[in-house]
Formats: sequence, C-alpha cells, structure tokens
Amino acid sequence: MARRTELAVVGAGPAGMAAAVVAAQAGARVTVVDEYSRPGGQYWKQLPRAFELADPGALGSQYARGHAFATRLGHPNIELLADTLVWGVAADGALLLQHGAEGERLAYDALVLATGAYDRPIAFPGWDLPGVITAGAAQTLVKSQRVLPGRNVLLVGSGPFLLPVAEQLLLGGGRVAAVIEATTPRTWLPYAPRAWGHWDRFREGAHYLDTLRRHHVPIRTGQIVLRAEGRERVERVTVAAVDSDWRPCPGTEETYLVDTLAIGYGFLVSTELAQLLGCAMRWDPYQEQELPIHDQEQQSTVTGVYVAGELTGVAGAEVALVEGYVAGLAAAARLGKLSAAQAQPRLEQARRRLAYLRRFASIVKELFRMRPGIYELADDATVICRCEEVTTGEIRRAVAHGARTANALKAWTRVGMGPCQGRVCGNLVTHLIADQAGLPLESVRGFTTRPPIKPVPIGLLAEPTEESVLHSAAS
Repeated sequence: MARRTELAVVGAGPAGMAAAVVAAQAGARVTVVDEYSRPGGQYWKQLPRAFELADPGALGSQYARGHAFATRLGHPNIELLADTLVWGVAADGALLLQHGAEGERLAYDALVLATGAYDRPIAFPGWDLPGVITAGAAQTLVKSQRVLPGRNVLLVGSGPFLLPVAEQLLLGGGRVAAVIEATTPRTWLPYAPRAWGHWDRFREGAHYLDTLRRHHVPIRTGQIVLRAEGRERVERVTVAAVDSDWRPCPGTEETYLVDTLAIGYGFLVSTELAQLLGCAMRWDPYQEQELPIHDQEQQSTVTGVYVAGELTGVAGAEVALVEGYVAGLAAAARLGKLSAAQAQPRLEQARRRLAYLRRFASIVKELFRMRPGIYELADDATVICRCEEVTTGEIRRAVAHGARTANALKAWTRVGMGPCQGRVCGNLVTHLIADQAGLPLESVRGFTTRPPIKPVPIGLLAEPTEESVLHSAAS
C-alpha cells in the first residue's frame, strides 16, 4: 500500500506538532507519523485514551499545554498516523511504515524529521538489576499510566530533568529518598552572567525546588552513582563524591536503602532516519555523537529534508517548538504555499526567538555535559550489551586484540546485535574503545545504521521488491 503527501512529519512531539500545524495552516497537506498512540512526545506525554480527563490541567500546566497543542492536529489538512513506526527508507526516498502487522510506503514532497531523543544509558555494577530504570522511564510510568515505579526512589544523574521527575513521583504518591546531582553550585556560578534575563527558567526551577523542600527531599550535589546491589531486585545503592572529572573520591561512599533507582544522565539523539536519508552529520562534543547539519531554515544537507527539535541537539521543549515552527514554515514556502514576502518576516522573528532560547540551552549543555569518570564505573564483570549479555571485560579484551570500531566489536563479540540494535550499548561501546585504545572519542566509528531501524514483523521484509530496496548509512 502506498500513500503520498505534500509534507511528511516524523515525530509528534513539540517540534513535529509545531511543524505540522504551521504548514497545514499555510495550506499544505501534512501527514504526521508517530510511534505512540497519542501525540505529545516525551515532553508532553499524554494519557492513553482509556484515561481521558475532564480537566487536563489536573495533571499540571505542561500536560495541559501538550493536550491543547495536540488538539490542533485536528486541522483538516493534517492526517495523523499514530501507533506507526518508520522503520526504513526506500531507494526512491519514500518512508517505509509499519502499523501492527501491516506495512506501507509514504512518499512526500518535503519532509520534517523530529525524531527526538532517549535516555542516555550509563553502565555500572548492578545497572541491570530489576528496579534500576532511567529517569525517563520513571516519568513515563507516572505520566502515561499513573503508576509508580517503586515506593522509595533514589534519583541519580545530572541536569534539570531530575527535578520534574522528582516532582511527578512525589505528586503520584511516591517517596524520593534523595536527588543526587553530579555537578556542584561551584560549577554553576561562572554561568550566572550568561543566564541573566532567563527568568522563566529560574521560576520553573524554583517551583520544582519548592516542591522538593515541602516534601523534605534532600538534594546532594557533587556525587554520582557507584553501584546497585540486591538479590531479586535493587535493595541498596551506593553513591560517592566525585572530582571535576566525575571520578569517585575515596572514602566518600554513602549507601541508600531503596526499592528503585532512576538514572538521569542526559539524553542521546535518535539520528537513524537522518543517516538513512543521507544527511551530512557533524560531531557534537556535548551530545557525544554526530548530529545532522542544518541551515538557518532547519534544512539538512538533503534538499527538502528538514530537521527540528532534539534531533539537532537536546535543548528542551521551547527550542523544539520554535525549530519545528521554522522547519514547517520553510517547508510550506518550499511547497509554494507561502511567498517569500509572507514567509521571511515570520522566519526572521522565529530565528530571533531561537537565538534567545539557544543561549540558555548552551549553558545547560556545557554545564551538565558528561565527564570521563562516569564511563569508568563498569568493572570487567559488568554487562554492557544487555541483549547479548556481553561484558565490559570481553569488550576490553577485543580492543586489546585490535578492534577499533563498534562494527569490529560486533563481529568479535555480538555486541549491539540484539533487539535494541545498539541504542543502549552503542555510546558505551565507543567510550570503551576510545578509553582502552587511547583514541579521541569522535574518531571511533559507531555501529552502522541499517534498516529496519527497529524490529518489525518478518512479513514486511519477506518479499522485497525493486521499490523497497533499502539504504544503509555509516554512523
């Protein structure tokens, strides 16, 4: 089955929704494709339809904002394909879709990629115990199912995302034993002049801090997780003070008795589709991965393919919204729905807003960037590839014998060959190679991106035709 649209948008988070709405209002026919059953993405994750609310504001202002924005996808020019995975790209550039057991192609005249990001995995002894989850997973359980991941949760990581997760756990009836932040106030102070004027961000942070204070949740800074221990599930978590490179300081260990450990050390960007489409990439030292190059209209190096939101670098919902707006507006102009005289003043205004928002985002990226010590926690017995049960020791031995790329390690150990296709272990593997071989991280090639980028029913691949020949791209 084949579809055709003027503008295809992949991802229905803030960036994707903004792009779809502005293009549809300009007169473009838009098809939005999203894996989830309801739009909103990770930032504005909505409840399943079985949990409809009479008052969306009951779950907070952000939920209500996402709910209100999602209703705008009801525009007559917008078709929403929910519960639909884009798993590959055909030789002619069409997107290959999967909905349940069914597959189809989506051809387009212009494309906006707003594929988002996911929690950055960090490996340490015990990270594979039941009860050790990512902060994003904890938030998803509370926001989308109203289910607590545990009754006594320790939040460990770095960055502002820890605070809203802690608030949501508390408001859901859980207990937060502590919030453990890797950075310290001393490292924050030099950034104060650059943050001046971003009062909305300060007010937001003050709100979360007040919630934690009222619930008597301690916030400990300058510490990271060392290990998790337990029999059937996590029971104890040990943290320690660290130096400026996040290497543990001897004699500073503390242990928390908890039933859940939520880890939040930032995010990795989902770049697979951009790579399959042939978008040129650049190394981002803060993301520690390659991101698609784009111009001031969010257009990638592939004509007619625009990138927006976390795909361009994790910067928050406000930046994602404006980038999506710019991409959708530029795409509408390319499609002939807006003249240059109509589009340019709106684009210039949006770019000024983006410049303001990105200034604060750059502070967050620099301040909460990963330090090398966090990648040195795993001992030889620690499993790195959880799908194939490959340990750190096996990887180190392979590197010692000459493996210098993720693909070489895959052939040697089967690392990255499981259902997650390297999303969990890929970044960890490149760090291990760089550290063991003494190479710059940016010089270590990661796993090659190949379709299907996520598991799909075998029937979709059983009878390939000339039209469905697939691309692959080096990551």
